[in-house]
Amino acid sequence: MKFYFFIASLVVCSIASVAAQTSIPAVGSNSSDDRYRIGFQDTLDIQVYRHGDLNRRVQVNPDGTINLFRLDQPIVAACKTDIELANDIAKAYEKDYLRNPQVSVAVVERRSQVVTVIGAVKKPGSFFIDKRMQLLTILGFAEGPDIEHVGTRLVVFRPGSTTSCKTGTAASAPTTAAKARVRMSGSLRESAP
Repeated sequence: MKFYFFIASLVVCSIASVAAQTSIPAVGSNSSDDRYRIGFQDTLDIQVYRHGDLNRRVQVNPDGTINLFRLDQPIVAACKTDIELANDIAKAYEKDYLRNPQVSVAVVERRSQVVTVIGAVKKPGSFFIDKRMQLLTILGFAEGPDIEHVGTRLVVFRPGSTTSCKTGTAASAPTTAAKARVRMSGSLRESAP
């Protein structure tokens, strides 16, 4: 009997120590890492409550900033979530212009993540994506392979510079890479019947 009690207490203690070391997020919590991060060329709709003259639809500049009415300095928008950017805009307006501004930011067009498919596909071109996608999904945008008319080679890549957000830093500053970040190529073969 003492042996079973010892084993049971050992199991309970080990479960308690593992539970203390593991942090379980609350149900319904929305981590800022899961939210969409604003990128270059995205279009934003900015609303300031009770100040219609400050409402704007702006595009993120190539340097990752946005310029707003009545603010002297541009605000860094790239690599921030909509909530983080709304808080930064509210702080900027509160500094010299408004008292307790309420700002909302919505991403209207997500154009910062583009993938290009060329080669042996029916509809080659650039496609804007706003989340992680499998290669087959991207090939579906290009309407699949076209071996008969175009050949057997295809290339999938991200042209130009890409944005890399480091979420652990205080400013979450954007860094750019000059080379294409993703490049996949291959040959298509017909499967034997």
